[in-house]
Amino acid sequence: MKLIIGGLLILWGLIILYFSLFKMKQEEDYRDRSSVGISGFLEWELLMKVINKVPYGFAKSFVLIIGASFIVTGAFVI
Repeated sequence: MKLIIGGLLILWGLIILYFSLFKMKQEEDYRDRSSVGISGFLEWELLMKVINKVPYGFAKSFVLIIGASFIVTGAFVI
């Protein structure tokens, strides 16, 4: 079971790294363009609006760190 969970975490981390490095190349790819109150999750939408205020480089590095942390966590689980 640990092998399956670790493998899924590593795969998830690789997918995050792939999209952050190769698919999200423009600043508009990191921006949330929805209006507040549409999905019903007001707290999540307000959090996304606050995160949209950070600079582009910080957002990209944050996504890279999250992807790397999934890979490290998966390796640790295995």
